[in-house]
Amino acid sequence: MPDEILMLHYWDDLTIEQIATTTGATVNAASVRLSRARKRFREAFAKFEES
Repeated sequence: MPDEILMLHYWDDLTIEQIATTTGATVNAASVRLSRARKRFREAFAKFEES
């Protein structure tokens, strides 16, 4: 799901409201999921840069 949220937002250029509708989540839940997905991506990218 985190990858899907990132793809919907950055690749498909969907808004939080559109992501919520697409995934069947509330706007608040979609916003939280996007925020958490961004954090996980930053952490994974930081580990990649270190190696």
